[in-house]
Amino acid sequence: MRSRTTSKPKRAQPDAGTEPATRTEQATATEPATPPARAGSAASRPRASRPAARPSARPGTMRHKGYTAKVVYDDEAGLLRGEVIDLADEIRFEATGVAQLKQEFHAAVDAYLLDCATRGVEPAKPFSGRLLLRLPPELHRSATITAAALDVSLNDFMVGCIEVGVARIAAVKREEP
Repeated sequence: MRSRTTSKPKRAQPDAGTEPATRTEQATATEPATPPARAGSAASRPRASRPAARPSARPGTMRHKGYTAKVVYDDEAGLLRGEVIDLADEIRFEATGVAQLKQEFHAAVDAYLLDCATRGVEPAKPFSGRLLLRLPPELHRSATITAAALDVSLNDFMVGCIEVGVARIAAVKREEP
């Protein structure tokens, strides 16, 4: 199997029969904070999850040199497919087994870093710590009022809400068989 690194912006997913393009996607995240979500708040309510692209897809992750790849099993094609999720450029790879997939992932990230060095470009850092968030005005108002009532900044409140949400999802995933 092959992997490629390109500087193309993300596009729609290719069909299962086409060779995956490489992709880097710029993403951002926030740093952990403290305020927990109160019972009944938007952060404590479970959200409906998005349906998987294919019912047989099982997501997982792999890490190499600070970059993270999301991995899914394509039952129809009998392949493991991976995609680096914390870059702006596309990096995709695939393999028939876990050991081979790991090698393809490492090779793809290493090729990306070599390409950046060759072109004299600084490799993208996985996360900047900044996140642009769009939300309905009423939710924005409620979050601001709640943060003020807790005597924390809106940023610290939102970071705490995201922390709680991520922790709850991780706990549910650990409980799944």
